[in-house]
Parts: sequence; C-alpha cells; structure tokens
Amino acid sequence: MVEELHIKNPLRTYFDAGSSQFNRTDFNEKIHTLERVVSSGYDLNKVIQQYKYNFSSDGYKHIHDNAIPTLIKYIRYLDNTINLQELEKAADAEVIKLLTDMILKKDKV
Repeated sequence: MVEELHIKNPLRTYFDAGSSQFNRTDFNEKIHTLERVVSSGYDLNKVIQQYKYNFSSDGYKHIHDNAIPTLIKYIRYLDNTINLQELEKAADAEVIKLLTDMILKKDKV
C-alpha cells in the first residue's frame, strides 16, 4: 500500500501521535493521506490491524497502543462536537468505521 500510493512518510506519521514523525507533519497532510488510502479501496480496519500487529512485540507496545487514540484525534479534528468520552470507550472497529465514514463523506464534499 505504501509503495502503491507513494506514501512518503512512515506509517507512524499517521498512526502514532506520540511519535516525532506525527508531530512534524501537518494534520491536513495526514488527513489527505488517509483519504487517499480509503478512497483507493484499502480497508482502514485491516491497515490498522496490520500496523498494530507489526508493533505488537514488547518493545513497541507504546506504538501499538497509540494507534486508536491517534485515530480519535483525527475524528475530533474533523468534528469537534464528537463526545470524546464515548469515543474512548468504543471498540477499535467502531472508531475505525467512524473515521472511515467521515473521510469518505469529506471526500465527497
């Protein structure tokens, strides 16, 4: 996917709000990249699950654990009326679906 879509930054840039890569990249650029991923037919749920699997070993738990909270940041960025407390209690798949739906809706506007 990274090669096919010519994504120039490592995936931590998009899925790890605790990383320096994330903090060096503009939010709009990150959203645009996620739009490209979703609109190109990639299942964001599968992308996130693979990403989390890649960082599932003991030394990378902090990276693994940052994925969903990072997606919540995108949701909040796209719609600041979303209830954060409820979102933080939601299952991973629900968070991913909401973000995907928001991205697809934004893409049509």
